[in-house]
Amino acid sequence: PTPPKAQVVFIETLDRDSCLVCSHITTRAAVDGVWMGANKDQSYFASTVEPGKHQVCTDWQRVLYGQVDVASFTAEPGMVYYFLVKVTDRLREVGDSKRKEESVKLIRLDDGQAKYMMKNSDLSTAEVYK
Repeated sequence: PTPPKAQVVFIETLDRDSCLVCSHITTRAAVDGVWMGANKDQSYFASTVEPGKHQVCTDWQRVLYGQVDVASFTAEPGMVYYFLVKVTDRLREVGDSKRKEESVKLIRLDDGQAKYMMKNSDLSTAEVYK
């Protein structure tokens, strides 16, 4: 980040059952109520923010309903803040039946964890459609 700004990075990971015909999972992330970008299937993106206290949120883009999580952090100039967007989409056995577990969690990461995860993820890019 260029001072006096800070940077916030959102890294999406998937915890899901293996599936040959499953659709892609897209999450989007916001800072202080403004959508900053989106991730699809194990990717990440970064955005700059002003120093100070910020609220961040993420949601899982679904056709019928959404899963949402929120967090907060205080940004300092020149610092980088990492958040894991963990999506869970699994079928769990409960007694004799199966139950769908779907959630999205926003988890603060330290530098080492984040850099390791980013090595195994794609950078999200935007495409303009005409």
